[in-house]
Amino acid sequence: MTTIHNLPVEMISAICEHLSLYQRVRLGLTDKHLYEYMKFDRVWERVRCHTHQVPGKGTVYRANTDDADRWSFLEELEVTLKDHELCYYCRIFHRRTLPKTQSLWRPIPGKKGTGTECDAKEVTFPRWGIQEWGFGFRDVHAIMRNHRLGPGFGVPLPEFCISTDWTYAEAYKKLHNASRSVFKCFNSYTKMDTEAVIANECLLVHRTQRLWVPLHLSGSDVLVRYGLGSIAGDFKICSHHNPYTNEMISNFIGPVRSGYCFVLAASSALGTTLNLLPRQIKRCEDCPTEYEFTYHIHEDGSVEFVMDVWQNFGQCLTPSEPGWLNCWGRLNPRFHSLATTNNDEHRAGWVNSSISYVADETLFPTIAGVSASNHASAKKVREHWEVLKEESFTALPEGRVGPPVVPHLPRRELEDLKESILKSRGQSDLRVAPFPTCFNGIGGTVPVAYTRTPGVVGQSTLHQQLPVIQG
Repeated sequence: MTTIHNLPVEMISAICEHLSLYQRVRLGLTDKHLYEYMKFDRVWERVRCHTHQVPGKGTVYRANTDDADRWSFLEELEVTLKDHELCYYCRIFHRRTLPKTQSLWRPIPGKKGTGTECDAKEVTFPRWGIQEWGFGFRDVHAIMRNHRLGPGFGVPLPEFCISTDWTYAEAYKKLHNASRSVFKCFNSYTKMDTEAVIANECLLVHRTQRLWVPLHLSGSDVLVRYGLGSIAGDFKICSHHNPYTNEMISNFIGPVRSGYCFVLAASSALGTTLNLLPRQIKRCEDCPTEYEFTYHIHEDGSVEFVMDVWQNFGQCLTPSEPGWLNCWGRLNPRFHSLATTNNDEHRAGWVNSSISYVADETLFPTIAGVSASNHASAKKVREHWEVLKEESFTALPEGRVGPPVVPHLPRRELEDLKESILKSRGQSDLRVAPFPTCFNGIGGTVPVAYTRTPGVVGQSTLHQQLPVIQG
């Protein structure tokens, strides 16, 4: 009987030329004869690797021959290993022993870490009442792996969806040394919610971040006089918006403080909080990120900030593909070559891809801008502020009346300030082709503005954006 063993070596070699490295390995494991042949063809050497120390990246595993060939082998092998996770940082498999050790909840490296660990996270929320939570490419890749390969693989989509209680922001205490603040601390509460959907094989994410402050000397007074300060660093938008970028200063920090002053003054002067500022969606011109800021003035005088962020992470096949790379991927220290590449190149790669803006809030169950003041955990917040209100009356200097400090602005100044806020929200005449130029909201389309700020925003520019507070 003729078997594959009777075939000449040349014919076996011709067959192998049509097989991938993964298929050759499977063939070589069928019997001893083919196993020995694969030695001759250097198959086993091509799948092996050695450790390699890369400055700034830590330990990685490099193939003994062609790394791209070995990586293709690992990707084909990945679909057969439910309990393992293919790591794009280490270039090996990690065992997924417990769901919470290799998912979005695995520990974030501490300050003493190098930042190059394979489980380092690009996005973290250190002050939002959720300990050791964040996400990186390993997390979004695991979610999409579960979507593509089914149960037992990766991490199910609900792992990304969280909703926290209102949490007293201990980290904000003594954040501002406000001379007129009774306790010289910032008595704020924070809440965070995330949700995700998969549409057109892309991972779409909606994050809602809330900051709730009392109308009180150490709450509204601090924000009116000193602005967001380092709090702005905790509102995560995208990698292009952080406290040190022009985009964050001119399109977020300045307008948010101005808008806060406006809604406080307008609600006091006009006696209403309805439609004080119209909706407008901002878009980062360098990545598929959209965001919106909403203010709520409650009956007790407290003010709730709500930031909604929509992002399209793409298919999450590799950490260097458009979508994830543009939103967050360039921050990972293991991709220095990507991080140092001209950002215009990243932008061009994304614009020429099929990864569009989300552009539709109706894809998610949660409506944007909705207050969470009726959340079950809000009762303790209000009880805390009632105590603060009583203490503030007894702690006031002689001659000072009432706890709140509200900017008093004439109606004309209110309208001028409103106009300046709308203009500072972004450049409405910019267009990033070929993406949609409108945003589909619950009640219809919402105006869109783009936040790419050329040049450097200095203190003089910031000063012009902020209102003059009397008294």
